[in-house]
Amino acid sequence: MNILKRKENFGTRIQQLREEKGLSIQDLANKLNMNDDYLSKTEKNLTEPSKFFIHRLAWACEVDYEDLLDYLYYVEFTDILK
Repeated sequence: MNILKRKENFGTRIQQLREEKGLSIQDLANKLNMNDDYLSKTEKNLTEPSKFFIHRLAWACEVDYEDLLDYLYYVEFTDILK
């Protein structure tokens, strides 16, 4: 079984990506069609973003979804059939 684990600096990485694209929190929230408060909380690691959010973030920031997953998460492999 593999499990996605958020990287320790998950929120900071989202903020960096947003800033690299020259977007304010409000700009990105508008592109994502969501509340800027939620995005702000996500950047502070106070939320657990859904896969839908990650897909929308990839689209809004014009990055590949799989690359974004690698940027934000690491995969922990667990062998359950020992």
